[in-house]
Amino acid sequence: MLRCSHAILATILFVLGVAGLVWALTFSPSFQNCHATANQDNAKKGQQSASPVGVWHIVQCEAVSLNENNGAVTAVATLAIAGFTLILWLATSQQARLTGDTIALTREALLASHRPLLVVHSVRVLDADQSKSPDDQPLRVEFSVINAGTSAGTVTGSAVYLDVLFPIDRPYLPQLPRNDRISPRPYGVGATDTITVETDRYGYGNFIGNPAKIPYLSGWIVYEDGRGHARTTYFCRQFNRFAESNIDGRFVPVDDPDCEKTY
Repeated sequence: MLRCSHAILATILFVLGVAGLVWALTFSPSFQNCHATANQDNAKKGQQSASPVGVWHIVQCEAVSLNENNGAVTAVATLAIAGFTLILWLATSQQARLTGDTIALTREALLASHRPLLVVHSVRVLDADQSKSPDDQPLRVEFSVINAGTSAGTVTGSAVYLDVLFPIDRPYLPQLPRNDRISPRPYGVGATDTITVETDRYGYGNFIGNPAKIPYLSGWIVYEDGRGHARTTYFCRQFNRFAESNIDGRFVPVDDPDCEKTY
């Protein structure tokens, strides 16, 4: 629309320029001399009122004036063309800026409605090292992380810890120190990674020797979307033992909404 309005303005200015040029030529000395001579010839022939002849003489005199003032006409025409070109350039440049702004706004809207979402899943206890005493080896756990969102994201930091604790000693997630167990890297939509973590050297013994203590996999992940806006996902999974078993069971989210949330 803006480009069309500039083109109309350029056309109007061009027409006005041509009209002004014709008007200037009409009042030039060369045109006046030519027109006077034509009137004298018509008077001699008794044809002063013959309109077609008068119009033809005006056209001839305009041509004479144009020929005698061709230098000035060329200069004016050059200026007119330059002005016309400038207006079209301004219209095209502004249209290009508007197009760029529209593309940027569309991209922002797309990124705002499509965001990454990293999710921890498929947590499982790994087998113990049979060559070592159960009381002198760590408990090891494997889990996966996936970008279940609708746009790519880049992990910028993380904290992941595995502990065998009494429920009252469960960690406060925001205070867990960063350790980057989930490596900082890009995650495309659907991208996944598998990570293994372990407790201290007495973790497996605590796991099988004290049913009152529970393995907890807890932590946080910070990642950015395509606009550089950060998101933080907190997670905390506890191991629920099956009935009549100290080692068989599965990890489930703890019963606390603040421990399974993305901000």
